[in-house]
Amino acid sequence: MFYKSMISVGSPSVAQIVPINNKKEASAKTEATNPTETRYKKITGGQIKDILATPQVTLSDCYLVSTLKALAKSRHGKQMLKQSIKTSADGDTFEITFNKYDKDNSYKIQKDEKYNTVTNRHQFNPTGAVETATNFVIQDRKDSKPAIIRTFAPLFCADLPVECNLASVYMESLTGKKPISLGDDSLLSLNSKKEEAVKLLDEIGDKTMNKHSFVAGSKLMNTKDGIGKMHYYVIKKVDKDKKEVHLINPRYVDFSKGTSEQDFETDLKNYGCDEMAIQNAKDKVNDLQKVYKLSYEQFMNNFRSIVGYFDTKGTNKTK
Repeated sequence: MFYKSMISVGSPSVAQIVPINNKKEASAKTEATNPTETRYKKITGGQIKDILATPQVTLSDCYLVSTLKALAKSRHGKQMLKQSIKTSADGDTFEITFNKYDKDNSYKIQKDEKYNTVTNRHQFNPTGAVETATNFVIQDRKDSKPAIIRTFAPLFCADLPVECNLASVYMESLTGKKPISLGDDSLLSLNSKKEEAVKLLDEIGDKTMNKHSFVAGSKLMNTKDGIGKMHYYVIKKVDKDKKEVHLINPRYVDFSKGTSEQDFETDLKNYGCDEMAIQNAKDKVNDLQKVYKLSYEQFMNNFRSIVGYFDTKGTNKTK
């Protein structure tokens, strides 16, 4: 959330990207513009890699970007993403379905010269499409965020519908499957649920990295060890023997790869940031660790929640 003080974000025009709310409407729209109905297929492995490579750049949607990244790292998570995100053959349209709701309720996000996601991302990719669709589903379903978020988020988040949510609520909205959720609706640190948290961390540690999709939500204040407050991180892995949790900040960008630094600068320019603000943001990203390695004790002191899924059937139970 360190961009809040220097970025002014504008909400996109709904006229630019029109949500399709049911099959009848979608069919009517398609037939009016094209006699051949557009066919959608599951997103490809390359597009899932795009999710892993796309950082969080906007305010307070760490819950969303972390969720996508956590799902993209596991085999079971990839299958859930493929059920939620589909693409046209030419790659110019994404169809996003929130599987908690009526499966006829999907949002088609199109690429054209007017394309502008909620986050002002300049590249047309799955993450931007999901962010845009999330903006619409929250407008269409006012109760899609928990009451506490709807009440208090405007006090500390930008006034955009996509901003601020609980990862546990969002995961279920997107996938239609209840995640394991320990402490996500609590303000207390995981020390208050230490026995349960240690048991869950050990269970994550028993799995290889591609067999679990978990995020961790940090406390609202008094975090240490380089951990940001009110922020979700992806749990990369747990070293059960060392009692160590490895975390990835969704804001992390490796500026040495390809055009990542240029892309980052362009996205911030789309926010209206000046050169000094962009440089400050880059400096802060450069200060981020690629992987945060915390002892169980450090993790409990800094975090309030663990949310996600195991690949193994029958192990995903809400707590």
